[in-house]
Amino acid sequence: MKEKAKLPARAKPAKAQLSAERGTTVWAVNSLRSDALVALLDDLVALEDFGLEEDRCVLVRKALAKLTNAATGIPDGSWWRRQIYQELQDFEALYAGWNDVNGAEAVHRNDRAQRVKQLRRKRNRIATRIRNNQYIIQNELDLRLIRDTYEAFGELTRAVPGLFISLAKAVSRFNEKTQAA
Repeated sequence: MKEKAKLPARAKPAKAQLSAERGTTVWAVNSLRSDALVALLDDLVALEDFGLEEDRCVLVRKALAKLTNAATGIPDGSWWRRQIYQELQDFEALYAGWNDVNGAEAVHRNDRAQRVKQLRRKRNRIATRIRNNQYIIQNELDLRLIRDTYEAFGELTRAVPGLFISLAKAVSRFNEKTQAA
């Protein structure tokens, strides 16, 4: 029986070191997906009974639009632009649908509850994409994008104090940790 000649092993490229330390882009994106977006959903659940008045809804839409708009500043063809931009637009549209449900009757509360479930699924999709692509995020994403997003969320919490309690805490945690870094 003839033995196969062994081919030399291919040199495998060295994997880049992932840095998720406080103050890095990876850390900031992980904070956004696991803290700020979750906090926003927590607040929406708390507001489920009545929804938001239109003027306050507009403020939330503006904050979400800033996140989506920031993604447009990333060059075409980059991972963030291809993978996340559409997800962020979808999240923004789902939020708009949540607030378009008017009324405090059981049927309206139920509708808002179903829309929060859709928002959770979308946030989970965003989070999964981020978790699976941390090396790419480290190399392609600017920390400024995430800081701008947190600033928009901070503006929202200051514009309607006491309404987005969980989100205000998430913004505060992010700001404290970035200043300490």
